[in-house]
Amino acid sequence: MGLVYRAYHAPLERTGAVKVLQAISPDTDTVARFRHEAQAIAQLRHPNIVQVYDFGEYQGTPYMVVEYVPGGSLANRMSRGRLDRAAALAYLRGIAAGLDYAHAHGVVHRDVKPANVLLTAEDVPVLADFGLAKLLQGSSLKSMTGVTTGTPAYMAPEQVTGAKVGPAADRYSLATIAYEMLTGVIPFDGLALMELLYAQV
Repeated sequence: MGLVYRAYHAPLERTGAVKVLQAISPDTDTVARFRHEAQAIAQLRHPNIVQVYDFGEYQGTPYMVVEYVPGGSLANRMSRGRLDRAAALAYLRGIAAGLDYAHAHGVVHRDVKPANVLLTAEDVPVLADFGLAKLLQGSSLKSMTGVTTGTPAYMAPEQVTGAKVGPAADRYSLATIAYEMLTGVIPFDGLALMELLYAQV
C-alpha cells in the first residue's frame, strides 16, 4: 500500500516516520478523503494510538508524518514464538484500550492486525494505520480479494461481504489476534483465500 521512511526533523530534533501512500490514486476525491481521515486521526490522543504530526501531498501522492515507534511490530514479536499468557494479555489490554478510545471518538480502524500494532521501547502496543482501509474503499484500488479492503485472516464477516463496518469489526479482529497469540495459529489456518473468506463469514 505504501512505503514508510524514518525521518529526522532537524529544527525540532525529533525522529518521525513518513508514510507515502503510493497505492492511492491521486484524484481529488481520494485526496479529500485522505485529508478528512488524517484530521480525524490527528485528534486522537492516547498512549496506545500512534500520533499524527502532519499530512499533505507531494506531486499528487498523499503522505502522512507520524511518530516513530522504535520497537518493531507485534507481528515481528509474534514471529519469534508464541507469547506467554501475561505478555499476551498486556498487549491485548493496550490494543483494546486504544480501540475503545478511538471508537468513543467515532473512528474505526478497519485493519487491526499484528503488523499494524507497533511496540515502543518499553514494549507498549501502539495502533498504527488508523482508517487507511476505509480510505482505500471507494477508491480505484482493489485489494487482493478484488472485493473489499482489509487483511483476510483478520477480517470480520461484514468486511468480507461488503456490509457496513463499525467498531464490532475491530473487536472481531482483536479477538483473532488474541486467538493467534494464545495458540500460535490464526483461527482459519492453511486455507486458500476464498476458503478463508468463506470461513470468516
